[in-house]
Amino acid sequence: MSTNIQKPNLHWLELDVLRGLAAVLMIVNHAGVKTLMVAEASQGVMNSVLFIGSFAPVLFFFVTGVGSGIQSSQKKKQGRWRPLLMKVSILFLADLLMHWSAGRWIGLDFLGFIGLSVLVLELVRQSSAPITICGIGIVAISATRFLINPLLHRLIGSFPTGWWGLDWILGTPAVPGVSYPLSPWMVYPLLGFLVGAMAMRWRDIITTRRRQVIIGLVALGTLPLIASLILAFRQAEFFRWGTVSLAFFIVSFVPILVGIAWALVLCTVPTLKPVQSALSLRGVASLAIVPIHYFLLDLLTSLGVKELNGLVFSLFAIGLCIATFFLARTTESAGLKLQKIQSQKWLKIGLITATFLVSCVTLIYGGEGSVIAMYSRTIGQMILCLLLTFR
Repeated sequence: MSTNIQKPNLHWLELDVLRGLAAVLMIVNHAGVKTLMVAEASQGVMNSVLFIGSFAPVLFFFVTGVGSGIQSSQKKKQGRWRPLLMKVSILFLADLLMHWSAGRWIGLDFLGFIGLSVLVLELVRQSSAPITICGIGIVAISATRFLINPLLHRLIGSFPTGWWGLDWILGTPAVPGVSYPLSPWMVYPLLGFLVGAMAMRWRDIITTRRRQVIIGLVALGTLPLIASLILAFRQAEFFRWGTVSLAFFIVSFVPILVGIAWALVLCTVPTLKPVQSALSLRGVASLAIVPIHYFLLDLLTSLGVKELNGLVFSLFAIGLCIATFFLARTTESAGLKLQKIQSQKWLKIGLITATFLVSCVTLIYGGEGSVIAMYSRTIGQMILCLLLTFR
């Protein structure tokens, strides 16, 4: 007698929606910084919109962890490291192209930190106690940034110049060319891993008691919200650029919890299905959206799209989101079509050669405001996105 064991479905539509929400926040935030009038951006509704948009990397890094946590329910496979290291290398190179186009030799920005997160999460996944390691990691990294770091600075003062590695680990002071220090940014992928692993374990409960789960998430989100409001009344600073303040760190858990709840709502209510379809981003499209939106913003601002008022900016941001999502999905579709070409070896060689050439151009012509570097950087990043579609 044979028994058919059905494998668990690892795809969560809610995760695609959460990626889309993060992408919208990212596009709106970056568009506002580049195109809004200074008076509009520094106060009122638009200032609040930009602040909410600043949580985009929080959601993106969290979602990266959730995906890895969901996969942790699978049996560990041999030979997984080679393709994973290739993916990480592609992400790091795509990140370096951003720095080279600006005239910097090295740095660590959004795509590079995702690559680092993927590497760390795989090490966690391959360990004998991934849940325990995630929990310890979250506590240790949080304590490093907000307890150990201030204590060290109080005891010995500033660290010697050039100790950027230690600064990056501790989370302050800011390291030139590095947007995301280890402390506390690695907390979000580790937290995502825990959530992803628990979601697979409790999938039946989430499916059958979805309304209660949504209410619970929103209720839980009020705790960091109340704490952040208390800090705001005490004149605490909410910032994340270069270093992350305690106030920002606390309030950052609100968009995570509310974002999950909103994704569950969009995937539950039939009338909201068009919104769900419009927001959903999978795989390569969720990465391609990063270089695409940067290119469109750089191009449009170079053509004079600046100093917009609130109403015009709102229309501009909607149009930019639509265009960016469309181009990102088109990129993924193009990558899937390339997989069907017979001469895969020569295709890969051609794409790698093209990446090398545009990387050289980016290095040579890199500098603030360089149009050539902007185009070569974007071409290189899009080729790398296509390479990610190959297995």
